[in-house]
Amino acid sequence: MKNLTKLKRQNLREVLGGNLASNCQGKFKYPAYYNGYSACCVAQTDYPCSQTVMCQLPIGMCD
Repeated sequence: MKNLTKLKRQNLREVLGGNLASNCQGKFKYPAYYNGYSACCVAQTDYPCSQTVMCQLPIGMCD
């Protein structure tokens, strides 16, 4: 536990999806990019932070 370090914001983007949403599968098959992050949505959208389209959002995407 002593060797753990805090993740920086840029590293968090890589861990939580980064800029690539090419791994969208199943119900969430449409990639959406916003604020330097990527998300997978059930329908095509330009703004994945809205609540009208269901998306899997990484933490910090809509801040």
